[in-house]
Amino acid sequence: MKTRIVAIIIGLIIILSGGGAAYVILKQNNKPSAPKAPIASSSSSSTSSPSSSTSPSGSNSASILSADPTVQFTTEQQRYQIALAKAESWSIWNNSYQFSGLFITLNPDLLLDQANEVYVFDSPNDSSNHLTVSLSESTNATLRALIPITDYQGLLLPINRQYWAISYAEAVQIANKNGGASFMKSNKVTTIDADLMRTNPNDYLYWVITYHTADASTYLTVKIDAQTKTIVQ
Repeated sequence: MKTRIVAIIIGLIIILSGGGAAYVILKQNNKPSAPKAPIASSSSSSTSSPSSSTSPSGSNSASILSADPTVQFTTEQQRYQIALAKAESWSIWNNSYQFSGLFITLNPDLLLDQANEVYVFDSPNDSSNHLTVSLSESTNATLRALIPITDYQGLLLPINRQYWAISYAEAVQIANKNGGASFMKSNKVTTIDADLMRTNPNDYLYWVITYHTADASTYLTVKIDAQTKTIVQ
């Protein structure tokens, strides 16, 4: 998937507030970069966090790699509902909008509740823009934005949530056991993307886990069926 660059989105942004054999992709050529969606901060609107286990400093120090998959899936669905409610409260929202993607950027330390999540909703009535809701895992602060489709993620397909059966935490755990851990030992990984989207093969729903290196010349991608947990090509 596309490397996210922490930068201001160029263009008009309107803001109103277990199985299967492992398959991985290892490329030595530069991977194209993509703009990063707006990041929700503590100044954005927020609600109480679904998570409750925190360190004395206030941040959760547990590792994604040791997280309970069932608990994390419940937490992830709670965050989806927060993002959906935020999107639905926007005056531009209508019933034609459908959930079409979740894009998460993780630090290589893989600590729980420290990532920024971007929920994407698309409408057939607006072929130019994504309606996005960025959510901070640490604070549940949210930020709404319209982002041109050509500037962020491209054309996405609507997601039927009945096929969304595992959390990104479990997907990262699977990826870690199927090449991710060894890749991180031999390369300087700067960020890890966990993207939920419909894509090839067959336009099924997958978690696409991508490990990015410091120079962006080498990366590792593991694609996992979001329903069956099977690693696929």
